[in-house]
Amino acid sequence: MVILSGSHCSIKVDFLPKLTRFRRMLDVVAIGHALLDRIYRLAALPRPGSGSRILAAYETPGGLEANVLAALARLGARVGLIGRVGDDADGQRVLADLDAWGIERQRVAVVPGLRSDYCIIWVDPRGERMICCGGEGVLGLRLTPEDEAYAAQARIVFASAYVPLGAVAPLFARARAEGRRTAFDLADVLPDLEARGLRREALVALIPTVDLFLCNGLSLSTLMAEAEPLAAFAAFRRAYPGPILAMSLGTAGAWLARGDEVEHIPAFSVEAVDTTGAGDAFHAGLIHGLFLRDWGLARAGRFAAALAALNCLGLGARGGLAGEEEVERFLLNR
Repeated sequence: MVILSGSHCSIKVDFLPKLTRFRRMLDVVAIGHALLDRIYRLAALPRPGSGSRILAAYETPGGLEANVLAALARLGARVGLIGRVGDDADGQRVLADLDAWGIERQRVAVVPGLRSDYCIIWVDPRGERMICCGGEGVLGLRLTPEDEAYAAQARIVFASAYVPLGAVAPLFARARAEGRRTAFDLADVLPDLEARGLRREALVALIPTVDLFLCNGLSLSTLMAEAEPLAAFAAFRRAYPGPILAMSLGTAGAWLARGDEVEHIPAFSVEAVDTTGAGDAFHAGLIHGLFLRDWGLARAGRFAAALAALNCLGLGARGGLAGEEEVERFLLNR
């Protein structure tokens, strides 16, 4: 503050910004899961009525949204999470993990008596897995005005269909109205999502506010009522021409579409240790490439595929996450 004085008047000039209210814009804010994965390495994934020997057991950090944010943070983005954990031991471990990955967590509420979210994951020697999840954190998530203000600081807002769409919709609508980006992961087959409380009509209403629609072949097939993933891919493009569409098919690669442009992105062959989190890493790579680097579909897709492949070389959902330079070195040799 400076005061200018003269013979007839004095003028108080307040030219300094209120530093307590200033903060640099976040790159990505996600609303959703941060949890613990309890992973069991098996001799073989059991069929119904059969069993399998547990070869090893361990716990690692996980949660779809937290995994994507961790990958983006590793790539240099500034990220934050809106979510809930319980005041149990799992919740405390989740909070410590968010800190370790550089994920802002001031909008992660600690709710007394809440059972923190968790996943149980079975992995076979080839890295293939089965996942079951429980807990009460995300299913009861409701936005506060402070949550909405926090998300409004982000260039990109990300969420999945695991999150109540009543919480996602206002964040996406505001982001689109303000010229910011949105990314949405369909995450699972429609019957499972509906068992979690998702309503198809709410999902359909959300899609026009999505800039990047992420899915796998099975989830998209159930949404579009098509038996084959490529038929579902074509049907989605006809029904919803607005979003960039990204459909991953595991070892068969991925298909990307933006308007009339369509790209097939081959998967990279690696000696996978654990494929848990590969899809989350792929989606983080797309967000990074398409929105934070403004690359074209082919370059962003290839980068994302490399990021996913590298992540499969470590244990757990984030065991092999790489920085941008490491991904680029991997690509130079392919």
